[in-house]
Amino acid sequence: SKSRKEEEREKESIIHRNLTDIFYIIFSNMKALLEYIAKAVTKFPDDVKVEEVADGTNITLNLTLNNEDKPLIIGKMGRNIKAIRDTVALIAVREGKRVYIKVLD
Repeated sequence: SKSRKEEEREKESIIHRNLTDIFYIIFSNMKALLEYIAKAVTKFPDDVKVEEVADGTNITLNLTLNNEDKPLIIGKMGRNIKAIRDTVALIAVREGKRVYIKVLD
């Protein structure tokens, strides 16, 4: 018989796997994920536009947004945009692709 702690760890593991699967199902599209994140963070979500340019296994996502929102997306020392790039890259790696995100002027 399993200890209470082992049962709890097993439940947490199942929940984590299910949440990961749900994440990939909802955001299996890198463009949609970037757009969702950018709109959630910005003051002017209606100004957020994402254009996808594919070149073989390389994908460039061009992010256009209101100038006032650029500091929010980039963050201090680029921390926010790095976190966004890392998150979007999770999907790219799973699909065997490389993704580049450009914040356009």
